[in-house]
Amino acid sequence: NGTIRGAEFAYQQFYDFLPGWLSGLGFQFNYTYVDSSVSNPFATAGSDIPAMVPLEKLSKHSYNAVALYEKGRYTARLAWSWRGEYLDTTQGSGANGIPQYQKPYASLDASVSYNVNDHVALSFDAVNLNNRMNEVYIGTASAPLRYELNDRRYGFSARITY
Repeated sequence: NGTIRGAEFAYQQFYDFLPGWLSGLGFQFNYTYVDSSVSNPFATAGSDIPAMVPLEKLSKHSYNAVALYEKGRYTARLAWSWRGEYLDTTQGSGANGIPQYQKPYASLDASVSYNVNDHVALSFDAVNLNNRMNEVYIGTASAPLRYELNDRRYGFSARITY
């Protein structure tokens, strides 16, 4: 048994009223708020384990801000994604029911694409340009459990259609 309440706000617009090549610029933004709770299956009377916890993997606050460009043969995207702290799990890694939390983190991603003609497109993608470090802690932020580095990743692709 648990509850989830929330709301999402989203905005997207291309500024095609701008002159010349600027008319391909656009912006996209979304924000999500989630409030959740569920009983902790490991909580017992008199223990330090909290009786109620948020649902696993749900951040209370998150947002994405994306600069866009689409004009002629070119498309480009620069995205900043941020996610607030969330409950990772109440079990595992010897925590014995003490909640494990993922600290807030952000990621910067980019992509550029060029349509050579109606049948061939070339793309370059870059993920995690800020080389973020994920941190998980047990119960309190002063009790780190693990650090995970998600390396930057780059990719180049060619798409052929006929």
